[in-house]
Amino acid sequence: MLVAAVALVVGATACGSSGKTQSVAGYCAKAKALDGATDRLGHIDLSDKAAVKSMLAGIQADAHSALKQAPVAVRGDAGVVVGDIDDLVTVVSKAGYDVKKVSRQDFDRISNQGVDAQTRVTDYNQKTCGILPAEPTTRAPGQPATTSTTGVGGG
Repeated sequence: MLVAAVALVVGATACGSSGKTQSVAGYCAKAKALDGATDRLGHIDLSDKAAVKSMLAGIQADAHSALKQAPVAVRGDAGVVVGDIDDLVTVVSKAGYDVKKVSRQDFDRISNQGVDAQTRVTDYNQKTCGILPAEPTTRAPGQPATTSTTGVGGG
């Protein structure tokens, strides 16, 4: 559930620049780095609280850094998505980074809030940087990642 929630939110959050040609390259670099965070999250042991904490802190910091460079076309939507990431980090933090203690309702709420903003930022990233939405991976703590077949994706 954590990986799927992060995939949806992070995939849309890859945001960044002022819209000038040189700035678009910087924007795309940030977008690709955040997109890669979803893949890395799918490979950590979700029962390792320190690893979950470190990964989420990195994703949150990268998202806020990217938001500072968000182009006008997606700045508002990117802000919504970064807020979703902040919400996810807060919920997991309150559970002591024990993913099993976070309710399915919380994961679903975070995954589903700001969906329109997530879609617009993901679309912008596709058109601007060529980043294709990835299918989210899901896994139970201590289990290998599996690809979702729902077709719902971000990233």
